[in-house]
Amino acid sequence: MADITPPSTPSALTATVASSTSVQLQWAASTDNVAVTGYRVYRNGSQVATATTNPFTVTGLSPATSYTFHVAAVDAAGNQSGSSASATTTTPGTQAIVDYDFPRGDTLAAKNGWAFASTSWSLTPTADGSGLALPFTYAGVVPGNYGMSEMRFTMPPQDEFWLRVRWHIPANYGHRHDTELQIANATTAGWRVGDKVRGTDGVSEGVISQIGASNVFLRFAAKSAYNAVWAGTLTNTTRNSALTSTGRSQWAANNKLLAIWTDGYSSTGLGSTIVWQTDSDWYFSGGTHSIVTVGYTRGGNTVTGSVANGGALITPADYGKYMDIIFHGKFSTTPGAKNGVIRTFARKQGEAAYTMRHNITNADMDKRSDVAANLRQWRAGYLMGWANSGFDAATTFHISKIQVFGQQPADLMGVSP
Repeated sequence: MADITPPSTPSALTATVASSTSVQLQWAASTDNVAVTGYRVYRNGSQVATATTNPFTVTGLSPATSYTFHVAAVDAAGNQSGSSASATTTTPGTQAIVDYDFPRGDTLAAKNGWAFASTSWSLTPTADGSGLALPFTYAGVVPGNYGMSEMRFTMPPQDEFWLRVRWHIPANYGHRHDTELQIANATTAGWRVGDKVRGTDGVSEGVISQIGASNVFLRFAAKSAYNAVWAGTLTNTTRNSALTSTGRSQWAANNKLLAIWTDGYSSTGLGSTIVWQTDSDWYFSGGTHSIVTVGYTRGGNTVTGSVANGGALITPADYGKYMDIIFHGKFSTTPGAKNGVIRTFARKQGEAAYTMRHNITNADMDKRSDVAANLRQWRAGYLMGWANSGFDAATTFHISKIQVFGQQPADLMGVSP
């Protein structure tokens, strides 16, 4: 008598994007009274393969396309099980919505829904000889002063965005972190830039970066946040001299990279704002590298997202080189859900793959429903902006490429924290 018993129905089917043109399927195996010989794989209702392995990768797909899969087991007698539950996924797009490549010959003219606030800003060559790029020059200033170089833009309105920039870091880059001490007559006492000064605890030290008539700035002062260490009798160990400090002030050491908003910057806007920047690692762990941080607001004068540390982004090994950075933002799914997404990815010159620096999936970023429709999506921002740490000498960054994607770029497949 012929075997007419079908295999059990496969269960727990998952579909995981493997690339822009392939998806990996995996399921809980079926059982049969004889033997399961394979699984028929269905894509959007039509059989496309018979799998003899589990997991199984479906290839030949189109980028930026949604697919629904199910599988059914077959046995040696040709009996087919019931169909598994369906699994749906979308392959990532490979084409950018917006694509500026200045070395290739692009200008600042508007294209595909993106417009720069100024089209008269001259493109200049990068120091590494890779071609023209958008320059951001910060003048050299004394400690306690800021720098400013900012390009505002509008972009295609989106609920979710991936924005990639290619960023060239100048060879003379240096991230300052200065502490101001209220000390009078330091120059008269013979104190000089470069001297080491020790705090009242007899251990903490910093190096003089600037001297004024009534103040002294220390670069990378240990325990710079503690007034007790830097108020009182301080010792210049280089000169074997002591002076009195009546107090200390910390100066900001964050430099903007990118801000994105819906209808107004920061908490004063009605909708959310996301701000990425580099900060002095001295704040966090006492290092002298630049770390990448991100913070956000809900808008409506409500600050919600604290600054999140994404780890060291710029070290001396990166000076004079470029890196690609992808910034990702997505609204919460429903008001109050608090599941908005903010991610950051970086790929340094010479690296084959990106590294995830932020993976925030609980951001309180609602899509507004009480404002005009054109104000409900991510639609504007600025590149670079304030350098709150300032720079000792004129410092020029370049951005040579800008791309905006509506779906996850293919080269982020498989990237995890």
